[in-house]
Formats: sequence, structure tokens, C-alpha cells
Amino acid sequence: MTLAQDQNFLVRSPTPGLSNGASPQGTPNDATPVIGNMIPKSISPVMSFQLTNQVDGKPVVVNVTEPGHPLQSGIVVREATQASDGSTSIQSWGEGTASLQNPGSLFGKEIDNVWQHEGPPSAPNPTGCSSAAGPMNNVCSH
Repeated sequence: MTLAQDQNFLVRSPTPGLSNGASPQGTPNDATPVIGNMIPKSISPVMSFQLTNQVDGKPVVVNVTEPGHPLQSGIVVREATQASDGSTSIQSWGEGTASLQNPGSLFGKEIDNVWQHEGPPSAPNPTGCSSAAGPMNNVCSH
């Protein structure tokens, strides 16, 4: 995959599960992950923005929780990066105040690893990602 392909993937698929894409003005989406090949009821509303990282000028996608999201109030930032050897990765990190994200939460590990299965379809690893250290900090490399 090229950096441009990863960046396009993020704009088209900013959330786990079904997505309407991201846009500069924000696009309503549902961030409820697909569980066991089943698409659950829409319970995780977010607004997905296609923005520019103000530090390095690179494109990013930002998902902001909306009222009714179980992890409200929170954000997830996703960015495609390229290493010096040409390999690319998709990095996802987030912050939130929901009790489900507290250390020791019964669902914390599942929440932190939601992006493991959300990589581009042509990524060599079928899951697309591997978990990194820290809450909501997952990296998809290919």
C-alpha cells in the first residue's frame, strides 16, 4: 500500500463498521464495530472530519463522539504515515472521559483494541493492525 492509498482509505472508512466517509465539514457516522461478522445496531454516533495536522501539515481523520455514544465525550485521531523504508502504517489514538475507558474497566481492552480489525483490505496482515502500548493507541502497519 502507498501512503496515498492509506490516506484515501481513512477518508472513505474513518470508523469501525459501516461508514459514510469523512469530510472537512464533518460527516455523521456510526462507530459501532462489527462483532463476529455481525453489524450491530447503530449505538455509537460520531462526526468524522477530514482535517490537516497543524503540526506537520499531513492529512488526518478525526472522529468526535456525539450525544448517545457510549464513550462520549471523546475523540479518535487517525493518520497514515510512511517510514523511511517506504512501509506505511495507520496510527489511531484517542482521548475520552467515559467510565468505560477507565483503567481496569471490564471493557477497556476491547475498546482499546477496536482498530485491530480496521485496516485497508489489501493490507498483508488480515487483521490490518497490531496493538501498541497505551489506551486507544493502535498501529496498522503494512
